[in-house]
Amino acid sequence: MLIHSANPAKPSPLAGSRPAAYLQKLPTYRLIHQKAHCVHGSSNRANAAFSTALRKQARWQILVASYAPGSEGNLQELRELEAERDEAVARAETCGKTSQKLENIIKLLEEMALQKIKNGDEDGARAVLVEKATVKEALASNAAKASANAMLVQKLAPIIAAKQQQLPTPPSEPSKKKAAMMWPPPPTFPSTSPPASSPPPPSYANSSAGAAEKAAAAAAAAAAAIARASSAPPAPSSSPSPPTPSFNSEPVYANPFPAQPAPGWDASSWAVAGAESSGATWPMPKWQQSLEEARARLQAEEEAARATGRTARLSAEESISQAKARMQMQAENDLQAGLQRVRQAQLQSTNSIEEARQRIQEQDRQVLALVQQIMARYRRGDYVPEDELEFAFQQLERRFTV
Repeated sequence: MLIHSANPAKPSPLAGSRPAAYLQKLPTYRLIHQKAHCVHGSSNRANAAFSTALRKQARWQILVASYAPGSEGNLQELRELEAERDEAVARAETCGKTSQKLENIIKLLEEMALQKIKNGDEDGARAVLVEKATVKEALASNAAKASANAMLVQKLAPIIAAKQQQLPTPPSEPSKKKAAMMWPPPPTFPSTSPPASSPPPPSYANSSAGAAEKAAAAAAAAAAAIARASSAPPAPSSSPSPPTPSFNSEPVYANPFPAQPAPGWDASSWAVAGAESSGATWPMPKWQQSLEEARARLQAEEEAARATGRTARLSAEESISQAKARMQMQAENDLQAGLQRVRQAQLQSTNSIEEARQRIQEQDRQVLALVQQIMARYRRGDYVPEDELEFAFQQLERRFTV
């Protein structure tokens, strides 16, 4: 329960036991203080009349804040879950950028390997392929991290939606009309609802559903950035969706009072009508802005990756065809060179055999001439040693036997 005094000069007896620091910790204290300041701090005559009507009421006005027991803890848990979800989305986005860089490195290594194959450096090409396998392992590990973060975002989405549904809902229109019919009328503060021309702000349940949808979309975008699917990304919707209020952002209140009250209206009814007809702007939550920016960046990176992939694929196909033609030509040249070496070896062997035969024949002729000389000396009656005669008889014997 929250105590507010119409006479700020005299402190409330009920507020004496509650220090100001305790009151400021309550989630609705600052909002009620802003509303009260907006009513009592106006300087025109109509607001002064309305302030006079307020002072004619009871001195102590007790305002019951829409504060349910345990909602502060739920709000703190909701903020922690949203912070954890934003961190998971940021990590998934970082992993997506890292995966893009690793893919570019792999393409460069492929081109380098093809270039080394063209230059005939097979050892260098093998080393580059080993480095490419290492980078592929790093890419797989990074993809696993991105998938884990995407799954975490998907798991947190329903939990955040459930926590948002547990928080207290804003006051409904029947309660506002009932408060306007009371006499003396209670102090009416500017409404936080948007003008009638704009779509009504979604409830906390709708906000939680929107958060779940956005988280699921972020997870799908992160997974698509890692997997690099061939399918095109879903086209964004052409009809803009109404902005979703966030519990981390405070509504910006416009001036709820016109310059002059309508004729025939008293100050209190004019203030109530001005409060209900006032509009409030609903800024886009930071986490939604982050998701939209991340989705746009991921789509741009996917388009760039597809273009780079097409270029690299065409270059790789051309390089592979050239490498095949070069390898076929090299194989034909090697085969011709081998056949030439075989023919040369055969020719050399044939020449060697002929040369050996000629050498043997020449030696045979020389031996036969020596035998003839020995026999001629023996016939003439010259002295011939016994060993020479033995050599001559052996050579003649061998020729006659063969």
